[in-house]
Amino acid sequence: MGNLNCHFVSRFLTTPWEFGERQLHFYDVKTRMFGQRSSKNLFAVAGLNSDEIEARINRLVETPLARAIVDLARSSGPDGYSISDWSIYRALALLFHFQVARAAVLSRGEGDLATLCSWPDEQIDQLAWASHQRYRFITVRAHRGSPFFYPSKGYFVIPLAFASALMPGAIAIPLTENWAVASVPTEIDTEQLTQLLSYAGGGLASNASVGTNSELVVIHPSVMACTKEDEIRQHIEEMQANNLTLLQELVDFNRNATLAFAEAGLPPSDALAWVAELGSSIRSALPGAAEQAVAADDPAARKSG
Repeated sequence: MGNLNCHFVSRFLTTPWEFGERQLHFYDVKTRMFGQRSSKNLFAVAGLNSDEIEARINRLVETPLARAIVDLARSSGPDGYSISDWSIYRALALLFHFQVARAAVLSRGEGDLATLCSWPDEQIDQLAWASHQRYRFITVRAHRGSPFFYPSKGYFVIPLAFASALMPGAIAIPLTENWAVASVPTEIDTEQLTQLLSYAGGGLASNASVGTNSELVVIHPSVMACTKEDEIRQHIEEMQANNLTLLQELVDFNRNATLAFAEAGLPPSDALAWVAELGSSIRSALPGAAEQAVAADDPAARKSG
């Protein structure tokens, strides 16, 4: 291992949450305490990775995305990104792979990060292309008046209730306090995805951004300035618990539906189509109700309302 200060969440990603001399507000879920620390060392561990791994991540992911982040945050919707620069598309694909691997190294002391970073560029390109076949990248907006949090895992999962995918969630990484890039299974169609993500005025994604089991959660300065700490604490803790429960219930529901259809001799695609149709019927029967509920449970929205 090298002696570098290794960020397990790239520093350029948390820049929109900084204040003063590149400080970050955060909440420690374990101690239930608030604090602030420099972005230089909040999400960093000395010697976590070798110098070679850090250099590879910088070349393949951090440098190209840091140049393109503003354009990416504003250039897409549920239809996905149209990216002509292969280095940018590859960087986005690797951002998800590397971030999940970084989190594994941090929590378990092992993972695929070293293996991924040892691959030649040709193999890395194949991984990015394989991701393109199975997933698409979209922009997700935060709820108006409720900036995204930044979880220490470096990513969060947006539950997609009754989505036509066995794993009913989109993995998202915030690019700014108001925009995140999400990796979504290609089998979820655009209309369905638009309904899911616009449901509750974007509150679903904002609530999901606290993560499910991240120990530290970065808070935007605008939220700290207008919301009591007790309200922020309650919001983060409740949303983490709710997110974890909802994701597990959705996974179990989709799995059970698939098994039931299989026992009837029907393919899994029929089960997932039925799940999606059921979800569409439920959402159309509840116009506006969920948006009010989420806004009422959003400390930033309450304060500004």
